[in-house]
Amino acid sequence: MMYSNQRIMTNKPAASVQAGSAINVPNRLRNVTNQANQPSFQELLRQQINDHGAADSSLKVSNHAAIRMKQRGIELSDDDMGRLNQAVQQAASKGSKDALVMMDDQAYIVSVKNRTVVTAMDSADLKNHVITQIDSAVIAPRKN
Repeated sequence: MMYSNQRIMTNKPAASVQAGSAINVPNRLRNVTNQANQPSFQELLRQQINDHGAADSSLKVSNHAAIRMKQRGIELSDDDMGRLNQAVQQAASKGSKDALVMMDDQAYIVSVKNRTVVTAMDSADLKNHVITQIDSAVIAPRKN
C-alpha cells in the first residue's frame, strides 16, 4: 500500500544540466520569492550559469590594484587588458595559482585561480624589491 506522501525511488541517474540548456521549471515554482523579496531560485540559477561562463574569460581588477594603478599612473587600454588576459591564460594552462605578469615596464600580481589582478607596480617600484607568494612568472608579449 502506498501513501500519498511517499515517492517511488528509481535507480535512474539524474540528468545533468549544461550551461545554455533550457531548464524546465514547473509553473508553481517559477518566480517564487521569499518574504524578503529575494530573487527566485530560477533567477539565481540562471545568473550562476551565466556568471560561470563569463568568469572563465574575463579578468577583474581588485580595489587594491585599482588604487595602486591610480597612485602610480598606470592605465590599461583594452589592448593591454587583452595582453594581460592572454598572459593569465598561459599561467593557468601551466597550473599556476598566483603569477607575476611582466608587461612592458610594469608588473602585475594576479590571482590566476580567481582571475583577479591583485596589485600593480611600475618600473620604479620594481627596483630592489623581492616579490613573494607567487608560483610563476609570465612575460606578456610586446605591443604590435
